[in-house]
Amino acid sequence: EKVLNRWGFGSYWDISRGIVHATQNGADVISMSLGGDAFSKTLQKACLYAWKKGCVLVAAAGNDGERRIGYPAKFRTVICVGAIDEDNKRCDFSNYGPQMELVAPGEYILSTYPGNRYAYMSGTSMATPFVAGVAALVWSQNSSLCNQKVRIILAKTADDLGKTGWDIEYGFGRVDAEEAVNV
Repeated sequence: EKVLNRWGFGSYWDISRGIVHATQNGADVISMSLGGDAFSKTLQKACLYAWKKGCVLVAAAGNDGERRIGYPAKFRTVICVGAIDEDNKRCDFSNYGPQMELVAPGEYILSTYPGNRYAYMSGTSMATPFVAGVAALVWSQNSSLCNQKVRIILAKTADDLGKTGWDIEYGFGRVDAEEAVNV
């Protein structure tokens, strides 16, 4: 479900409607390469609804390079994703904070771009689909898993970066598709 316009703008109401629509139409994983700074009760309720219906929600931390996580990544029902570079270091632009859960490559990632073309882009929005994709791969190996179990597998199999164990810059570490699928 596309919730932003062609310029990348939309409202929390649009995002919330998209989450509910995706959930009601059988989505297992919802990838959100978007976010904002303000809290929204409507968005929080939509994320909680999807989580309670069994969805895994994944969202970008934000690109201000600050100790501040954007919404919806800040919600407890959503996996918060930060960006790392090719040296496994947190990208300067990647937000971080107590909600950080996983990181993935987010610098110079080839992506679709307006005008039916591709472009290299950087941001936590580029990292988010890596995590969502791994969540889907894990679920494809065992469809009886619940969303919480998929989330735990992603965290436990992540490659630890930064300080040993969980930390505010890298969360549990870099998502590891091979390890997660082999659990």
